[in-house]
Amino acid sequence: MADDVLANYIQQYIESTAGDDVRFTWQGGEPTLAGLSFYQKVVRWQKMFADGKRIHNDIQTNGLLLNDVWCEFLAANNWGVNLSIDGDQTAHNAHRVLNTGRSSYAQTYESLERLQRANIQCTALVAIHQANVHEPIKHYQHLVDLGFRRFQFSPLTQTDRSPEIQPWHISAKEYGNFLVHIFEHWQRHDVGSVSIQDFESAYATLNGLPATLCLHSATCGNTFVVLKQGEVYSCEHYVSSEYFLGNITRKTLNEMQLSKENVSFGIEKTLNLPEACQQCPFVSQCQGGCRRHRLAEDGRNILCAGYKVFFARFNAAFADREG
Repeated sequence: MADDVLANYIQQYIESTAGDDVRFTWQGGEPTLAGLSFYQKVVRWQKMFADGKRIHNDIQTNGLLLNDVWCEFLAANNWGVNLSIDGDQTAHNAHRVLNTGRSSYAQTYESLERLQRANIQCTALVAIHQANVHEPIKHYQHLVDLGFRRFQFSPLTQTDRSPEIQPWHISAKEYGNFLVHIFEHWQRHDVGSVSIQDFESAYATLNGLPATLCLHSATCGNTFVVLKQGEVYSCEHYVSSEYFLGNITRKTLNEMQLSKENVSFGIEKTLNLPEACQQCPFVSQCQGGCRRHRLAEDGRNILCAGYKVFFARFNAAFADREG
């Protein structure tokens, strides 16, 4: 990203964010490929345009380029790291290999150790696929034993952009069982010490608060993706001409947020909510899930059955506690 585009983006994003806390999330592809000097400029411009607001940064990475210099920078500027790691060595290496064909777990583990020595907060970004979905506690506990205390799970399944079933894809039932097993284990052992985004979002919506996961929000279009030339799209999963909102060198983020195109994109999730979802007891918590997974013949999310299993078990646990 050119310097003028980057500076423009940072200034606009800070100005367009309500409240005193502003969170930037840097992801790719692999965002460390932009080089450390890119992020050093990011920090300089954030300080320049902060205007009294508190700036927070997270970087989503496979960790392979994180040396001691990188970790020194991340620690000095209080950046959080979301590290892609799928469980133990076997599960991780099933689909995360280097361009040489060699497995990547050892390098990811070394990067984790560097981050921990630098006291950098790390979140485990866990892709759920056929190599780990059938042994959820084994892989979850492995990551807890490595020191992770924050988790985000991402199910690998078909999408409206790539609907063909692949060998690594998981079913709704498999994903639901995965979440339930993790939840029951977490209830017994890790409440208060481990944070799992799916559980935080489910608890918020159970109590009438907004979802903390965008896929369970009532509308889309609240999390833009900005590309290197300044192009802006409504969602990272819909980077195509149909969802192009403009360029930050010619339009402001506020203008694009309020544009007819983005508003339409956002409310389409609710407007197209299938009848089966509207009648579902979990609709306020699920909201039909991510629209890219709405591939069932009746318009439902292909992970629907799994979400039902999870929300039923989750809600019952808190009903029992209140009872």
